Amino acid sequence: MGCGVSTSAAAANAEPKPQDDAGHKSKNKARDAQLKKINSQLGGKQIVNSFVVQKTRSRKRDSETGTDGGTSVRKNAVEREVLAALNEEPLNADAGFRLPAEAAAVAEPGLQGISTSGPSFKMARGSQAKLLAEMNKLAQVDIFKPKLYSESDSEIMEGVTYFREQLSVVNPPVPQIRASGIVPRLITLLKRDDNRRLQYEVAWTLTNICSAEHDDCQDVCDQGGIPEFVRLLGACDDVEVLEQAIWALGNIAADSKELQKYVLEEEVVAPLLATMRRHANKPSLLRHAAWLLSNLCRPHPQSDDLFQAIPVLCSVILDHFGEAEAVTHSCWALAYLTGEEQGLEELLDAAEPGTSDRASTTESGNVLAKLVEWVKDATQTMTTPALRVLGNLCSGASAHTQAVVDAGGVPAMLSCLTLCGRLSIKKEVIWSLSNVAAGSSAQVGALLEAGVFPLVAELMRSAEDSLRRECAYVLANPWAATVAITHEVADGLIKEGVVRELCALLEVSTPAAILQVVMDGLQDAIKRGQQMMMAAAKARPPVAEGEEHPPPPPNPVAEAMKEFGALDKLQGLLKHDDEAIHAKANGMKNILQFL
Repeated sequence: MGCGVSTSAAAANAEPKPQDDAGHKSKNKARDAQLKKINSQLGGKQIVNSFVVQKTRSRKRDSETGTDGGTSVRKNAVEREVLAALNEEPLNADAGFRLPAEAAAVAEPGLQGISTSGPSFKMARGSQAKLLAEMNKLAQVDIFKPKLYSESDSEIMEGVTYFREQLSVVNPPVPQIRASGIVPRLITLLKRDDNRRLQYEVAWTLTNICSAEHDDCQDVCDQGGIPEFVRLLGACDDVEVLEQAIWALGNIAADSKELQKYVLEEEVVAPLLATMRRHANKPSLLRHAAWLLSNLCRPHPQSDDLFQAIPVLCSVILDHFGEAEAVTHSCWALAYLTGEEQGLEELLDAAEPGTSDRASTTESGNVLAKLVEWVKDATQTMTTPALRVLGNLCSGASAHTQAVVDAGGVPAMLSCLTLCGRLSIKKEVIWSLSNVAAGSSAQVGALLEAGVFPLVAELMRSAEDSLRRECAYVLANPWAATVAITHEVADGLIKEGVVRELCALLEVSTPAAILQVVMDGLQDAIKRGQQMMMAAAKARPPVAEGEEHPPPPPNPVAEAMKEFGALDKLQGLLKHDDEAIHAKANGMKNILQFL
């Protein structure tokens, strides 16, 4: 989708003809024709570009394909390389972040590229350490299985407790116990609303079965486990039973996309959110509920019902920030939900002070301020998902981007860029800033004020190619026609060295992918300079009859490019092997020579 103005628009902006001066008409005829030709080339349909400003309305990470889903609407739709963050150090290695599973050893959720997104995992619930010494009692399965069918509640409890203990150790024998055929009976016992302690033990047993392999989890679902767990959310008020039901549903949702969909089809969201509201003072339950929501949302929501969770997630972030695990899971859930436009709108509504689902007012302000705080700090476990949320907002409509700017997101991201050495985080920050740069003239002005461009230029000279390309978008995006920067902002960009840095990249040695971004940006910049030149010409007072018309004012961008050796560099690019780069370099050189 081209970002240039139409041919008719170019004609409307053409330099005005001298007034009633026949002598000068013939003198300027050839020049007028050349100007019209240049305007047509810059703004019309003769030059077809893959322009810089193609903003993705939402950031969709497809965990199966590893590519962005959805269509590009505005701002840069850069194909995302899979980030090699698997071997990186945790963002906060000393934070002691611990998952709620007693025996789980899961690394901190980090930004690991498109195909990996956040803390979706299964958790088996352990028991007391002494159980580790009581393994290998499987020979007694035939003794305890009949107890599950007893008429005596005490014998049923004894049987359930035996199987729960067998499943509450490291490397539990889940396949062997499931093969004994006890799952259907356990699902039946889960309906015993008259015995909450029994329900609790049964739910714990099923939770650990669901934490194992897909076939084990699928067996629980096939026997009707999902509707029973969901039913408990609305029919039970015992916190221990509720927490265990939520834990089991979290394991099922984490198993596969198909089972995640089955959980959502049972309309789990409404009773889950109601449970979170009723028991907002129970940290453990909130932790598991937020984890379940995160697993239900990843990598992108399969049900519109999930967007109802945004106010509750904001409440957890603001009112329970002492509960690191609950807050981290809530941040990741927000990161997935804001990958959709509806999620962005819901978040902005919830982020307004006084409109969230909170029961009390906190001194920490609205949720965007809290997210910005974590990004600025750059050492919190919440930094990565918080940055993802801000990035999603920056990739949305202008109002979404402006919300980040108003919340202080730009200087916070610069702080994160300076403090954090992780490549994945740097890419995320630069990608977000490139989308701000493709927003509005005022938003580009905010980048100028924060000192973004010199820092990005420095990274451009030292970073690896994948990050340099992101930096190129930050430098190139402000010039696009859709941004419509003012003359003051354009002058500021020139003074900040943006044109100089783009010209410095006009080398055969520059990777072709980066070079395409740079040349598109410079072409847009020349076009913007041409508009500035025409505006300056129109602002001149009329020339009196008989007086000679002064020469048109210079194109400030073209003059800057010539000063930084663009003509020689474009001449050198005529040797480039890429035909598209060769053609574009030749066209730009001819235009610069005329201007």
